[in-house]
Amino acid sequence: MKHFCFEHGFQVIVSKNYRRTTNSLGVTRFPNLVTGLKISRPNQVWVSDITYFELAGKWCYLTFIIDIYARTIIGFTASRELCAEQTSLPALKMAIRFRKSSYHKVTGVIFHSDGGGQYHSKEFLKLTRMNYIKNSLRMTFTRIRSLKESTVL
Repeated sequence: MKHFCFEHGFQVIVSKNYRRTTNSLGVTRFPNLVTGLKISRPNQVWVSDITYFELAGKWCYLTFIIDIYARTIIGFTASRELCAEQTSLPALKMAIRFRKSSYHKVTGVIFHSDGGGQYHSKEFLKLTRMNYIKNSLRMTFTRIRSLKESTVL
């Protein structure tokens, strides 16, 4: 993440995360489908997270979707609002378009996230259902730390 911002002229100041961005109270819970899973091919597991930073006194949100096997960003978006319509939904649409245009099938992909509210909107869940994508989530709100999941961080 720091490298991405640096390459685009942003100064990154790392500080402790005090702003809560995950509010998933009262939403559907999905099982963690990746624990113990052997990842052996592209389009098997996509992982997504939303990070944020302050720019000119306003919050900016970056959403990334990464194909774990390929270690490639396949969907992303930058926004000023922390809502599904401006974060997870356009990033997922981009990932689906990108993979389908590359002649990959997205049917059966496991979409793994932290379970934040942006991943539970009606439109987001409708899009995953329409493309036969399986939702998966981490059971805790700890940050992703495995090498494969923190490719851009």
